[in-house]
Amino acid sequence: MGSFADLVLPTREVEVPGAGSFDVRGLALEDAAFLFRKHASVFEDVYAEVKNDEQLDMRLIAETLLKTAPEAAAEVIAIAGDSLDQVNKARKLPLPVQLTALVDIAGLTFHSEDDVKKTLELVIQSSTVIRNLIKRLTDPAPSANGSGESESK
Repeated sequence: MGSFADLVLPTREVEVPGAGSFDVRGLALEDAAFLFRKHASVFEDVYAEVKNDEQLDMRLIAETLLKTAPEAAAEVIAIAGDSLDQVNKARKLPLPVQLTALVDIAGLTFHSEDDVKKTLELVIQSSTVIRNLIKRLTDPAPSANGSGESESK
């Protein structure tokens, strides 16, 4: 058994015709949390669109993300390429390159389609709990008389 210090995280090389290539890695929890904070509704929409598909695969998820939210897709690519400051460049990649990158990222992040479903379900459930909590904390408290107006005049 090797040491954690010697662990090399897997990456995949994504070719950009006529321009070279770049490496992507799987998303870590910190990456997913960052993306979810910015794009919660996008990931909920992607989940809603793919959750009932019998053959849920990485390509379907990538295509749905590109179709639903190309700006979030570009951020996923930039983060997985360890270049968050290059989101604009990721947006400008040819569509087939973006699709390949997203499929590779999904393949490195999840080990099976079942992992994808479980992870998306957990994220959606967590977001619902968090949104409800925020709503309760930010909604004004009802007055004691139930009118919604302050009793002090």
